[in-house]
Amino acid sequence: MLTVLSGGFETIGFEIKDIYNAIEKQMWAGETDAEVELTFFSGLKSIDYGMFWKYSLDGEKRLQNLFWCDGTSRYDCSVFGNVLGVDHHMRTVVFNYVILNNESEDSYVWLLRPFLEAMKGKPPKSVMTDGDLVIKSTVGIVFPGAHYRLCSWHLLRNATAKVGRFGLS
Repeated sequence: MLTVLSGGFETIGFEIKDIYNAIEKQMWAGETDAEVELTFFSGLKSIDYGMFWKYSLDGEKRLQNLFWCDGTSRYDCSVFGNVLGVDHHMRTVVFNYVILNNESEDSYVWLLRPFLEAMKGKPPKSVMTDGDLVIKSTVGIVFPGAHYRLCSWHLLRNATAKVGRFGLS
C-alpha cells in the first residue's frame, strides 16, 4: 500500500545492489546489528528529546533485551497510562517497543522496569493483556497495586468459542 501511494518501487531511489553495498560496508566496519541500532537510537535522541531506551547484554556481551519508546509514546502514556493498552476511545495505544530474549518471568520483569523508568515512575492502575499467566505474575511483581484484566478481544473470543457448543457431539 505504501509503495502504491508513493509511486511504486521504481521511485524509491536505490537499487538492490545499494542494500548489499550498505550491508557489506557495515560488515567491514565491524559493527553488529545491535551496535548499529544503539547508534541509531543515540541519533534519534538529538531530534526527539523524549527518546528513551535500555538494553541488557548476556554473559558473552551480546544483546539480550532491548526496550525503547519515543517522546510521543511517553506523552501518550502520561495521558492514557492509567490503563495500559487503550486510550479514552478504547483504541489500542502503543507505549513502547521491545525485543526480548525469551518469554520468561525474568524477561518480563526486565521489560516492565525500564517501562516504569521511562514513564517517570508512574505505575499504571490497570493492565490489559492476552491472559498469559507469566505476564500476569510479572505485573503483580512490578506493579503490585495494578489491576490485571483480560483484554476485550480475548474475552469475546473466549466467550464465543464456548457459546453454541453445549450438548453438541
